[in-house]
Amino acid sequence: MAPLFSWSRLGLAVLAFLGASPSARAECSPADRAMLLDHAERAVLEGRFDDYPGLSEQVDASLSCGPRVEPRLAARLFLIEGARLHFSGAADGARLAFATAHGIAPELWNLDYGADTRAVYDAAVADRPTGRGTLVLETETAEGWMTAIDGALAPLPAEAPSATTSCRCSRPMERPAMPPAS
Repeated sequence: MAPLFSWSRLGLAVLAFLGASPSARAECSPADRAMLLDHAERAVLEGRFDDYPGLSEQVDASLSCGPRVEPRLAARLFLIEGARLHFSGAADGARLAFATAHGIAPELWNLDYGADTRAVYDAAVADRPTGRGTLVLETETAEGWMTAIDGALAPLPAEAPSATTSCRCSRPMERPAMPPAS
C-alpha cells in the first residue's frame, strides 16, 4: 500500500482532506514550496483565478511530500486560499481559511490583500470557536504514522483545538522522534 499523505482542515464539524496522488508525489519537490506559494499568491493578487486550480494542485503536491511543513508555510497557504475565496465572493470559505491561518501563525499577514480583506480576516479570528477535541486516525495501518497539528508533531490520538486547525498525517520512510504522549 502506498503511503497516504493528506492535509485536513478541521472546524465546526468540517473535515476536508486534500492530498496528492502517488504520481504527483513522485514529481514533488519540497524545495519548490515557497516558490509555488509565491506564484499562487501572485495569481490571486492579480485576479488570475483561472490559473489558481493548477497552481493549487502543484502547491498541494509539494506539501504532501518531503519534510514536515513549517507552520508559517502552512499558514501562508491558508492566507492565500482565504484571499482567493474572499476575492471570489465565497465568504464562508474565506473565513474558514483565514481562521485556520490565524490558528497556525497569528502574526502572519500580507498587506497587499488590502484593508477590506483584513477586516474579513479579523472577523474570522473573532468568531473562531474555542475548546479542544481529539483527532484519531482511522486506518488499519495507523501505527507508525506521523501527525503534525498546526506544524507541531503530535502523537495519535492527538488533542487539538476545536477551532479550525491544520493537520498533516503521513507515513514517512523515516519516522521522526515523536513527543511523549501526555
